[in-house]
Amino acid sequence: MPHDYLEDIGLFSLDRTPVFDRVVEAARSLFVSKISLISFVDEPNDRQFFKAATGLPLPWSQVRQTPLSHSLCLFVVAHDAPLMIADARQDARFNAHDAVTCLGVVSYLGVPIRNAAGKAIAALCVIDTRERAWTPDDAELLEALAEGVTSQIRLMLEARKAGRTGWSQGGPSGVAATGSADMPSATLTYFQAPDGHEKIDFASDACDSIWEVAAADFKTSFSNLFAMCLPGDLTKARASLGNAAARLTLWQHEWRITTPSGAVKWLSGSAHPETTPGGGFKWSTIVRDVTDRVHALGTPPDVMPT
Repeated sequence: MPHDYLEDIGLFSLDRTPVFDRVVEAARSLFVSKISLISFVDEPNDRQFFKAATGLPLPWSQVRQTPLSHSLCLFVVAHDAPLMIADARQDARFNAHDAVTCLGVVSYLGVPIRNAAGKAIAALCVIDTRERAWTPDDAELLEALAEGVTSQIRLMLEARKAGRTGWSQGGPSGVAATGSADMPSATLTYFQAPDGHEKIDFASDACDSIWEVAAADFKTSFSNLFAMCLPGDLTKARASLGNAAARLTLWQHEWRITTPSGAVKWLSGSAHPETTPGGGFKWSTIVRDVTDRVHALGTPPDVMPT
């Protein structure tokens, strides 16, 4: 596939792409990193181009590119594999690299973003100015976000091939229910604003039976929803939401909560993200209590079902 197709679908345009901006913001937040980038490797022009960036200092945040001599994402794309650098200053492979000596990169975690043919063309990365001991779980979590970018690029390519002028900004309304009808279930309407503000506009009365919190309290205190998640499950749940938002595809996920009474429950959620004016998201969500099903299957308490 010729290189200029990236130009054709706007991946080297300085125009902001909200769906990509949300991915780097999510990555930076999840990893509490200084910087997160979606970096396209443009070898014909000897540059890496930052289609989305957060935390990047001047002048790079304005020019949105560097020469490939300054690119660690180049290694991710060249090897089509994650790259983890705990402390580049102490790493013989990279301590003299321009990204380290000129840009001040200390720790780096990057994973591939691929085109429709499965070829690595870019990287999603998080960067810090201090030493970080990255783990395989960190790489897996970042890859989940990168998959959303890959899927969005494929949608953009399909739109181009079909002769459309844009790509899907929303999906079919409604949600696919998971689990059986006799499982306790609740419905929520959840909004994410472009600035990151979150709120619940509607919550059914069944919320009380699942979370032991009245529906009215959910609407006035959004934090209740995620505060009950087990810490390890919260990160994965947030990543799954970000992944679905990036792809604009159905979200389905299972996670655990601890209720105010101390009960540990397995929940299963399903929703389809719809874009709202200004670049936000609306999620019409069904959440079911699947604790009995999980226990019947004998799922270990520390294992997330797939």
